[in-house]
Amino acid sequence: MFYVKHGADELTPHLLADLGGDLWAAGVFDRRLAGRELAFVWDGEGFVDLQTKSRWDLRGRALTGPLTGRRLAPLTHDNTLWFAWAAFFRDTRVYGAER
Repeated sequence: MFYVKHGADELTPHLLADLGGDLWAAGVFDRRLAGRELAFVWDGEGFVDLQTKSRWDLRGRALTGPLTGRRLAPLTHDNTLWFAWAAFFRDTRVYGAER
C-alpha cells in the first residue's frame, strides 16, 4: 500500500483548488512484476523498490530506474479511517514523515 499526503493542487487542480489544505491518498498494488516480487521502502521523498532502486508514484508507475515506465497491477482496496483500521489491525506499521 502506498499512502501519501498531497496538496490539493497536485491531485486535481480544477476540482479541489477551492478546498485548500491537504489531501491524503492511497494506492494498493500487487508487488509482483515480471516474475519478481518487489519490496518497497519510503526513503523520505518517495517509494523505492529495494531490488532495482526504481522510484514509484502513487499510481503504481515506475518513474525512474531500470523499471521506468512499468506499472504495478492495482488491487481492490478500501480507504478506511485510521481509527477503524487500527482497531482491527493493531500491528500495522506506518511509514512517513514524523510529526
